[in-house]
Amino acid sequence: MSIGERLKQLVSPLRGTPLSPVKRGMYSYMRDSDGRLSRVHLRVEPDGQGTMLVNASTAARLTRSGVLLVKGLLEGVAEEKLFTAARRAFRGTTKAAVHQDLVRLTSLLDEMTEPTGAYPITSMSQFMPTPRESQLIAPFKADLSFDTVHSMDPILDKLWTIGVPHITLLAPKDVNQDVLVHAIEHAEDLGMITGVRGRGTDLNRGTLLERMGQAGLDHLTVLHAASTAELHDGLCGPGDHANARATIARSGELEICPVVQIPLTVSTCRELEETLSDLEEMQVQHLSVFALATTGDASEAGDTEAIHSQALPGLCQQLEALASETNTSLMWAPPVTADGTQSAAEQICAGPRCTGDVTVRVEPDGSVIPARGPWMAAGNLLHDDWETIWSHSAFRVFRERIAEPRACAMCPGLAICESGCPADPDGWTSDGVTKNA
Repeated sequence: MSIGERLKQLVSPLRGTPLSPVKRGMYSYMRDSDGRLSRVHLRVEPDGQGTMLVNASTAARLTRSGVLLVKGLLEGVAEEKLFTAARRAFRGTTKAAVHQDLVRLTSLLDEMTEPTGAYPITSMSQFMPTPRESQLIAPFKADLSFDTVHSMDPILDKLWTIGVPHITLLAPKDVNQDVLVHAIEHAEDLGMITGVRGRGTDLNRGTLLERMGQAGLDHLTVLHAASTAELHDGLCGPGDHANARATIARSGELEICPVVQIPLTVSTCRELEETLSDLEEMQVQHLSVFALATTGDASEAGDTEAIHSQALPGLCQQLEALASETNTSLMWAPPVTADGTQSAAEQICAGPRCTGDVTVRVEPDGSVIPARGPWMAAGNLLHDDWETIWSHSAFRVFRERIAEPRACAMCPGLAICESGCPADPDGWTSDGVTKNA
């Protein structure tokens, strides 16, 4: 049983006023458990329900009463005062019920802060209610196209204000190291969980890794196409295989959580088993995967590396089985529609638009792009009201897909199917797959 399921049982939905006793928004805390500090985010939705994230790696859903009690626990409020607040908000509350819930919630917090080394959550179905159960104020993560010249502080500030606790900076070629390190420092100062994604060649430069670690970087996603250097370098650039492996090893030494991003193409799938075995020897525990996909003949997509949609479910099933055998966590990004105007190598280096369904893409100019579908700006983070952006039709379609995932009998139980069949091009990304190149 998941933590979220247990918490839903632990905290009873007390009857009471429909008004939320806790103001909507994002709350950030540091919790000391036996000398070990953990970062806790509590996000309260408009209806008073909430989500608690610990180090962005474990999460639990909260009822309105659960939000009130957890917030009090994290702020050190005395039990008597919490009982008074709960009694005002929820009719029929008793001291015994509040005490019992506080004991169980304290135990749950202790369990969630155990050092499991888990990577930040990317699958909405892992912990979130459907939009029909609880209205969401914002996504839980943003992938940011990196601006190599201008400060990203205004975008980071706005994301934190609207309730986004987790960001990943998409490092381009020739990244400005000073601007990148400053962005990490600023996100850390805000209380965000912060990651960087890029090629080993672009990350393993001078003292950049050490500087990012000192700035507070939480996780580093490194592109790794294949176990053999020849295949990897052909897709990711000359010498990148050695740089990728060095980056993975050094990030672990610096206590930055290493994540390997694997592109699924015709060639890389031939070496899939060897690649995962190789990564297991390197003690890599977290994989982020995306497929370069097409609905027609691969040659029509401009490159013979694109995988046909009908082959995707079987490949996903194979990869999930391999990951299970190696006890590796697997995170799926929406498939990328092969672009006939660019090579597979260009699209692979660009990577997926977003790393998961709890994520939005934000461009340097403030444009906000949904995780799936055509490249469509739902609005501008720096100029438009967030409520207007969040109510855009692109996000309504997105929420409908999450609310009613499409399962089929051919490959039941696949994690990638939670937000729709991988063979369905309506759920892929297209038009702009190389925006972060």
